[in-house]
Amino acid sequence: MSDDDFGYVLSPQPKVSSRPRHPQAGRIQQLWSIFQENVDPLTKVVHVPELDPAMQRACSDAESVSRSFEALMFAVYSAAVMSLSDDECKALLNEPRKRLLASYIASTRVALSRAKIMSTTDIVVLQALILHLLSIREIHEPRAVWSLTGVAVRIAQSMGLERDGSSLALSAYETEMRRRIWWQLRTLDSQVADLCGLSKFRDCEMGPDSTKWPTNINDAQLQPGMVSPPAASNTLTDVCFVALRYELVSFAANRVNDVRKQGGDTSQWEQHVASEVNRTGSRAVLREMEDHIETKYLRYCDPSQPLHLMTMLLARSAINTVQFMTHHPRRWRSPSQMPVDESQFVWEASIKLLEYHNMLHSNPQLKQFAWSAAFVLQWHAFIYLLDTLRAHPLRTDADKAWRLIASTYENNQAMIMDTWKPIHAAVAGLCLKAFDIRTAAVSQGKGLPAQATPKFILKLRGQQRTAASKKRNLDTTDRTPYTHTPGGDQLNLDLSTAPIVPNFVSSSIPLHMHQSASVQHGDVARDSAAYSNSNHDGSQYIHSSKEVHPQWDAGWNDAVESDAWIYASWEQWDTWLADSIVRSPFSPST
Repeated sequence: MSDDDFGYVLSPQPKVSSRPRHPQAGRIQQLWSIFQENVDPLTKVVHVPELDPAMQRACSDAESVSRSFEALMFAVYSAAVMSLSDDECKALLNEPRKRLLASYIASTRVALSRAKIMSTTDIVVLQALILHLLSIREIHEPRAVWSLTGVAVRIAQSMGLERDGSSLALSAYETEMRRRIWWQLRTLDSQVADLCGLSKFRDCEMGPDSTKWPTNINDAQLQPGMVSPPAASNTLTDVCFVALRYELVSFAANRVNDVRKQGGDTSQWEQHVASEVNRTGSRAVLREMEDHIETKYLRYCDPSQPLHLMTMLLARSAINTVQFMTHHPRRWRSPSQMPVDESQFVWEASIKLLEYHNMLHSNPQLKQFAWSAAFVLQWHAFIYLLDTLRAHPLRTDADKAWRLIASTYENNQAMIMDTWKPIHAAVAGLCLKAFDIRTAAVSQGKGLPAQATPKFILKLRGQQRTAASKKRNLDTTDRTPYTHTPGGDQLNLDLSTAPIVPNFVSSSIPLHMHQSASVQHGDVARDSAAYSNSNHDGSQYIHSSKEVHPQWDAGWNDAVESDAWIYASWEQWDTWLADSIVRSPFSPST
């Protein structure tokens, strides 16, 4: 039998003969503590009371651990660093976050390959892979992560995790841990699918033998060798956050199944919830969900405890998300047709969603969980606020909305820097338009004092000017070499000589302009192939946007002068959101 473990899912084969190097014992203990505080409460993939003694032993003799446990250790290191900000990483670990995270992720890949991840039947290796998936979400494009998540799902299915352990005569402890692992994996799969613009909650139907939801119990109640299953608690426990999250997944999955039973397209379930014919039922279900969450979770939450506060934030965000979906402005042909009370309701729901999102970044009590914020922005609510501000620049609560928008941009720098993503570019265009209209209204003496231009607006304008300038001077033969550290998941890109910067210009052309370019599918296929080419010496290149997407050239001047994306339909926004992850300017191997 071949020793090649599919090259870690068809990527360049790491040297599995060379064992990755563990950090010093003190650093291992430090990373393990960070993981317990920051990552474990929101995941519960491992059982800390059982794992802690093994980690303590490994601190003194890390080189003697098994290959499966080695993979889990490096995955813990990666997840711990992932949960820190760059400033925290420098203060606690004396190294830049980017460098340290890349190093541990690379070592995790080697360790997973050494553990024969593609053919494993060891649940410890699966735990390591799930933590690895959490760690790479911000580094790799969502489609790559989603594909690898699919591999993890298949591995879990091969271990029988999609069937509940109680139907397989497994112990109470093993049954409960399998539930936690399975549903964390399925939830992650759904979250990444959403980032890819794909339908969420597609396969969450549960049959009689399907894996049940994890039990609401404290970790101390779960012990290897226990004779009978622990009784679920009626109060908050160590797993309160994940227990609530799985209930919300169940709620959404039931809505998807309702669409399926009615013969609808399950990929359109959010539109189904907002449709006029289903609104009465949706409102009744929402009230039932609110009452259940309030009774089971919120009334027990102590805001002084970070995990309880995080659980409250999740609950409130979920409720407002469903309220927004139920009253989604897509129901109206144009904003002007929305009744005033309906418009105000959606505005207030959107404001609350941005408040919750920014609270996760700014509240000191939630600092340890801020790493999860990057994956929970409600884009449609953000777009609705900007579009409303464009139409009504001087509404009474506009200042509050602009403060939230500024905080959202400051807390999510990728929205400014990753402007190769159509959603970032289009939202930036809408944001600048809304701000310019407000500035003009203020300058006309309509009752508001002039204010300094916010930093995020200056950054967006700078990005737009740079993109437009580089677009005008684009040379299709220019290429920018970058190096890919073998097995390192780290890119070293020299932007000082880059012919282009990922930009507004090439990413935000509306669909009707794409069509006007008359580009055939074959052209796109050829450019996609060219995009992935490498030199014989192993160096790779970022091709110019003109090479990758020749249709971007056509009609750009018109697009700059027009407000095509400003007045886009919700279907167009959905398309831009989905297209944001079709291709990144560079895609390191996962």
